[in-house]
Amino acid sequence: MDYWGITWGGNKTLEAQDFSISGIYERDRGNVNFSRKESDAYAGFIWQFNEQAFWPGAVMRNGVANVTLKKVGKMSGLHTNATVKYIHTYGSLDTSVTIGVNSSGLAPSITFDTTESAWELELQVDGIKY
Repeated sequence: MDYWGITWGGNKTLEAQDFSISGIYERDRGNVNFSRKESDAYAGFIWQFNEQAFWPGAVMRNGVANVTLKKVGKMSGLHTNATVKYIHTYGSLDTSVTIGVNSSGLAPSITFDTTESAWELELQVDGIKY
C-alpha cells in the first residue's frame, strides 16, 4: 500500500465540507481504488491505495485529491498551514500511518512508522486564515 494524506491546522475550527480523491493507472487508464485509512473532519484525511496494479507496467499515472474547508465560528485573525504527504512503500512492510496531534494551530503531522523500505514527499501551504 501507498498513502496520501492531507492535514490542516486551525485548532479544530476548519471543517472539511467536501472531499474526494481519484487516480488512474498508466497502462489501461483504469481507476485507482482509494480507501480512507484515517479521517478527522477537523484535522485531515489519509487514504491508502495500491500505487501499482497487479499487471506489469500498470502504475498510477496521476491522482487528484480535493478538500473544501469551512470556517467554524468567528475568525481568530491567526494563520495556519496545510500539509500534503505522499508515502511510497516497497518491499515487505509492517506499517502504521496516523494523523498526529497539534495544539499550536498548525497542521498535524502524518506519522508513518515502518520497519522496511519507503520514501516520502511532502508539500506545505502556509498563510491560511482562520
